[in-house]
Amino acid sequence: MEALEGKVIELAYALDTFYFLVMGAFVMWMAAGFTMLESGLVRAKKYSGNSYKKYIFIFDISNHVHDRRI
Repeated sequence: MEALEGKVIELAYALDTFYFLVMGAFVMWMAAGFTMLESGLVRAKKYSGNSYKKYIFIFDISNHVHDRRI
């Protein structure tokens, strides 16, 4: 019975990790979509620097969340 419990725990960990990675990818795609939407609404000259800062912030936050999870 202990072997079965150990396998269930391993499976739960694997599914949690997979879910975490897939949802993280969805967040990155969502951020890219909003960036494309927003860049179409403003002048390109003003937006390029702002877009870069937003992506650095998103990757920074995701890195901190991932480091705390492990």
